[in-house]
Amino acid sequence: MSYKRCQSELELFLEQAAPLLEGPVRPVVLDRRSEAAIEQAAVLDLRHGIGTELPLEAFRAGSFGRCTVAGFERYRAVIDGTTMPLVKVANGFTPQHKDPLHCLWIVPRQHYVRLYRFLRRKLRKEAVENHAAPIMPEHDRHRLFDNTIGFLRREEELLARYGVPLKRGVLLIGEPGNGKTMACRWLMAECQREGLSWKPIDIDGYDRARAMGATDYLFDLEQPGIILFDDFDLGMCHRGDFGPSRDHSTLLSGLGVERRHGVVYVFTSNSRLSELDPAFLRRGRIDVVMHFHKPDAQLRRRLIEDLWHADMRTALDVDRVVRETEGLSFAELDELKKLLLLRFLDAGEWDWPTAKQAFDASERPTTPDRQIGFDAGAHRRGSAFHDTYVE
Repeated sequence: MSYKRCQSELELFLEQAAPLLEGPVRPVVLDRRSEAAIEQAAVLDLRHGIGTELPLEAFRAGSFGRCTVAGFERYRAVIDGTTMPLVKVANGFTPQHKDPLHCLWIVPRQHYVRLYRFLRRKLRKEAVENHAAPIMPEHDRHRLFDNTIGFLRREEELLARYGVPLKRGVLLIGEPGNGKTMACRWLMAECQREGLSWKPIDIDGYDRARAMGATDYLFDLEQPGIILFDDFDLGMCHRGDFGPSRDHSTLLSGLGVERRHGVVYVFTSNSRLSELDPAFLRRGRIDVVMHFHKPDAQLRRRLIEDLWHADMRTALDVDRVVRETEGLSFAELDELKKLLLLRFLDAGEWDWPTAKQAFDASERPTTPDRQIGFDAGAHRRGSAFHDTYVE
């Protein structure tokens, strides 16, 4: 988009958004984290067109549902005790990575500074909350850092001199509840601290980009950083079991055709390596595979000592808790903590035996030896990739 066209569209947006916000307005372009912070505090109360009263909307299958393709979405948010109207501009005709106004919000002029201060506080608080190091073996944490943040911070000119693109793929794999999400939150906080970009891609974001013909957006960043594909199995599963699909084509092309620069792709999956497609796992697409197993006694103790409240730790026999939680995941330990708290609210005491008994008696699905929803043929087939695959 040319500068002249950008200014022309911006003038149109401001002119037509002003009546919706009942006064003078100012534009602001937000990144995804800032948008998410606003959306958590805001409620959508109106959709309106641009140049017409009715917006152009789309009904889509899946969780994406109803969306605005072209028009205004007006939100109301209570920020610092003040109700603030905000307008988000939806423009589905230009690919997001080519449109400088694709994250445009329009704000009442009198609330512009208030919104800025709110976002700064909110994002700073999130960075502090997420910055705690993940509960994982130290050598694994250093390896994860070195292959993501550390890789992006290495001498770029030296890599270019020897023809090595500043691009890397990292796969975090393991059963649910064993620390992958914790590790990703830490990486996000590290990106914020280092001034790097962070872009999460979920299924809704993927469906939106593909429907708008903007799949390049999934794999590009405007500045060095990390793109997270969280539980993105639809393009990773073995084509020998399910056959090739458009999802495979999109993912494999995005990772392999262009020599993208200044980006680390992080994928998470609950699958086994033998269930993933060899083309996805080949070097150049995935350079590092890290396994997240159920925590051993040392990691369970670290979780309790670092993340459980001091009142709990003081009242409990931590050695006994560690011993009696052998084979449990981090998520199951969190469930036990919740049962402990519920028991405390009922009886006024931290009763470990009762909480543990309630946990053992609850109907918990047993963890299968393969990814839920994946064909068992992946195990009969016998892949060349095994769980011993390392960098």
